[in-house]
Amino acid sequence: MGGSNTAPERYTIPQGATENIQVSFKPSLRSGELLDGTTGGATLTIVDETTEGETTALTLTNKAFNSSTITIGDDSDVIAGQAILFTVTGQQDEASYRIIITVHTDAGRTLLKYIHLKCADK
Repeated sequence: MGGSNTAPERYTIPQGATENIQVSFKPSLRSGELLDGTTGGATLTIVDETTEGETTALTLTNKAFNSSTITIGDDSDVIAGQAILFTVTGQQDEASYRIIITVHTDAGRTLLKYIHLKCADK
């Protein structure tokens, strides 16, 4: 799965490791628009890319929106309320996952992003 909803960040994580994930919604936001500011405004769904079915194989914790300006990839100006942050653990060796991120904005819009995560020795 690719396209405009796929975040450019792709993660390769060793089995048993913990990874902090940052996903910017800045390119999808309209001028002055921000993510709704509550973690209840975001849903994270994990899909096993082999079976294309939802899975609970990963543990996603510490879900939050950025509260200050951060750097994600080449963008050093992701202001507060433009990104979601979370921690992932529990990945199985040689497995690939897609995390579907659904957020709501302060303008009442719903936005989707997909990130890809592969578990493999680096």
